[in-house]
Amino acid sequence: MTRPSVLLSVFLLLAPALVYAQEPAQRDSLEHFRDSLTTVHDTTSLIALESRLIDQAKADRDNAMLHLKLGFLALRMADLGSKSRYDDAGSEFEWASELQPEWPYPWLGLGLTEAGDADSTYGVRARLRAVFGHDQMTLASNAMVHAVGVDSSFVPALTGLVDVTARQRLNARPEEVLALLRRAAGTPAGTSLEYLLARGRMERDLGYFDSAAVVFQAYLDHDGKHDLGTFELARTLLASHHLEAQNLYYQVAGSRDSFVIAGLRRDVALIAGDSGLARFDSAGQDGRVEFLARFWNWRDHYDMRKDGERLAEHYRRLYYARRYFLRIPRRRLITGFQEYIPKQLEFDARGEIYIRHGEPTERVDPPDFCAVSWRYARGDGDLIFHFAGSPAENNYELVSQVFKVCDAENLWLSRVVAWSPFYRKLVAAGPRSLPLNSLNQELQAARDIQEAVTSDRYELTYANTLPAASQVVAVGRSDGGSMVHFAIAIPGEQLKPDTTYGIISYLVRTRIVVLSSSGQVLASSDLTRRHRTDAVIPKGQFFTVRDTLTVPPGMATYRIAVEQDSSRGGIFPRDSLLVGRFGFAGDPLSMSDLVLGSRGINLAWLATREDTVFFNPLRTFREGSSMELYFEVYGLGRTTYRTQLAVRKQGRDRAEFTLSFSDPAGGDITRSRRTVDLSRLNRGDYLIDVVVTAGDGRRVRQSRGFRVVKE
Repeated sequence: MTRPSVLLSVFLLLAPALVYAQEPAQRDSLEHFRDSLTTVHDTTSLIALESRLIDQAKADRDNAMLHLKLGFLALRMADLGSKSRYDDAGSEFEWASELQPEWPYPWLGLGLTEAGDADSTYGVRARLRAVFGHDQMTLASNAMVHAVGVDSSFVPALTGLVDVTARQRLNARPEEVLALLRRAAGTPAGTSLEYLLARGRMERDLGYFDSAAVVFQAYLDHDGKHDLGTFELARTLLASHHLEAQNLYYQVAGSRDSFVIAGLRRDVALIAGDSGLARFDSAGQDGRVEFLARFWNWRDHYDMRKDGERLAEHYRRLYYARRYFLRIPRRRLITGFQEYIPKQLEFDARGEIYIRHGEPTERVDPPDFCAVSWRYARGDGDLIFHFAGSPAENNYELVSQVFKVCDAENLWLSRVVAWSPFYRKLVAAGPRSLPLNSLNQELQAARDIQEAVTSDRYELTYANTLPAASQVVAVGRSDGGSMVHFAIAIPGEQLKPDTTYGIISYLVRTRIVVLSSSGQVLASSDLTRRHRTDAVIPKGQFFTVRDTLTVPPGMATYRIAVEQDSSRGGIFPRDSLLVGRFGFAGDPLSMSDLVLGSRGINLAWLATREDTVFFNPLRTFREGSSMELYFEVYGLGRTTYRTQLAVRKQGRDRAEFTLSFSDPAGGDITRSRRTVDLSRLNRGDYLIDVVVTAGDGRRVRQSRGFRVVKE
């Protein structure tokens, strides 16, 4: 059977005049017939109906309405599993198109037939047909465009065209389809709820978020389904980083609308994993909002972001991936050495990595290079990924054995050589070392892939690095846990002063997150401070800040980020911290961290009215200076305790000097402040070791490193 193939570009030139060659009553009759078919699931009754319609058609062969009904009836039976019925449907719609070429319904039917019969994979034959525009999805698109060409307000064809374009992987022309949709806004279709939803989704998929938001708002204004419209509007606004739209998102998260629930689940599934999806499913309507709030807010805190930033970034990434990384289904995998085969089939491997980790710091892309390579700069260590595939098909998979795809002397290596010490070592060693180095590269790539596909991040990034130093100590207690102090110092010459109105000031933002060993966020802060100074901070002096968080006892990790603006900042590598249980009656003897401070650094904590604790974020002291030492001991009771202090050079057992003293204990909390003379120490790295012995012989110990520098 030959079906008409109409070039899309021809119909984009048609004038938008309305053609009502098909009477409204006929259209209503067809829509009622189509609606009635969707409620029938018994093919026996459908076959009986078909037999009656065929008898009528034999008596009235030129009745286009009968052929249209037979076509839609065959389509319904094909949907129910009788795939051979697609040919029957196509014949009936083609006949109707010859009888009434100016009716839109025959062309709609032909488009639905081609789309329904389209193979779910693109084998060699399908790709070859696509080269000449004869693949089924292209034929479906052309037929839908023909329907719009004869009636630019024909909503079923407009919405069908959006659906076909979303499914089409080869020869898709979404911008031209969107032009048709926009043209239809001035027709009676412009207020159709189905049209508004379809157009809004296409505007969004193509990155026109502002236009999409206007269309979805129009859908709501025309009394569209409230939860559905609000959900689509929220996703659109979030994709353009309107963080306030998270309120709309959570507003409909508890909806009973099946489409909203499915959409929420599908969006989360891209990064949640099986366990996350199980929690989503078990949460039910009442717990869904709470689950999603925890899911997204945890990620915000983990990456030191504002509430809502990770959710918004997820939708930006999702729609970017839909534009550039949609997978072309294949019967076979692209290469024989993929490291990871994704569970989802909507996006290729680049899409999955992009949705999980966002825009890479650096890219190497074909056609100039043998592979696609991405680098993600991270405070905890960079991630590097390599993708192999076909640029023509826009379909790539993750590979660990990249040297089976790329020659070591390829131009590709000259671009990635600066990405890690491994590649620099490879170039320096020469081609002869390739076998051994290939194995090392493969092992590291496999580790990066495993981490990437089981995690997701929204790492803070800055164009200009802002160096900083810190001292993090657990000392003191407050309601809810122990106190952890973060003392931070930034070189003054690295900061840009604000001299507005002749007043010198510095604006610095600090972000901190403390995590449990399982990754749970225990505490976080995000503070922006402005400090006025009498003069610009000179080279060699520092801008210092201190923050304090309450953290439950136990092993934890923490991260710190400092920034002056969106382009200047720095991220500390993740570090570990043991937080003690401080100062509760009946607890065993314990000791806080040691605080090593300097009076010359304007950074102090008033532990009590009598006890001022000084910090030194740099943990460096000049030759001949002194150190302010502070620590707390818990559980001594009312007795006398003994302190032994030793300072030794790093890597040596012999102490440079020792101190010993006895004092009365202060009960549940005993605070100790000492000034330690460092004049006997030369430049170098040292360790201060403090041992406290209770009256009954119990002992606790803490150590901390510091450096002595030239005066």
